[in-house]
Amino acid sequence: MIPLQLSLKNFLSYRQAQLDFRELHAACVCGANGAGKSSLLEAIAWALWGEGRTSVDETIYAGADEARVDFMFTCDRQTYRVSRARRRNKDSQLEFQIQLESGRFRSLTAKIMKETQSRINQTLHLDYDTFINSAYLRQGHADEFMLQGAAKRKEVLGKLLKLSQYDDLAEQAKEAARQFQGRAEQIERERQHLETQLARAPTSPANSNKLPKRSPHCNNVSRRAVSNCKRCKLAPTNGKVGNNYSPCSSSRERI
Repeated sequence: MIPLQLSLKNFLSYRQAQLDFRELHAACVCGANGAGKSSLLEAIAWALWGEGRTSVDETIYAGADEARVDFMFTCDRQTYRVSRARRRNKDSQLEFQIQLESGRFRSLTAKIMKETQSRINQTLHLDYDTFINSAYLRQGHADEFMLQGAAKRKEVLGKLLKLSQYDDLAEQAKEAARQFQGRAEQIERERQHLETQLARAPTSPANSNKLPKRSPHCNNVSRRAVSNCKRCKLAPTNGKVGNNYSPCSSSRERI
């Protein structure tokens, strides 16, 4: 995520402010205690996730009825804009947009805020807990990551290193293995069925018993000569059609 622009209205100590990050590669915010340095980072976190170091209504500037933060950023070479507003003692409003090639913005806001927040998290590949334990160390909470339990630290590091993709790959491998195992069992059942059918089938007579008897007129003709001559097999003897065939002239010549 690369910040582009931040606009605040009635948020914490800011009545109204706007920052443009597009010409900056690195920035240092300095000032006296209580000047609002941390509030700028809190505004980014609140716009993206709706959470911060104070309760929701305490983020509203003293004496104001509504707080609003607009944050524009790029992620994966695409520009997005998040707008979050909160009226005192009322529900927050969240708008998520994507910039088109024409420069206009198209809404990605879902019907319910929870689904919109999920879309923002998916776009950023980051949730609030991971953000405050990695990219943003809140004032007075620099050791927050070390104070977390082992399971929580493992979860945060797993999100930072995107280890969940390996869990997804493992599930895909298991599913493929189950499918191949099922196919192998099906093939084995088909093989056993075919073997059972072959065992029950009657024994066929030898192919040699089905061969036609040799003509007595071809006794003096070699097997090779007759097998190489098609004419003698088609010439009937004494005008009768049957198994008695006389060798043709080509067969006699070869004898």
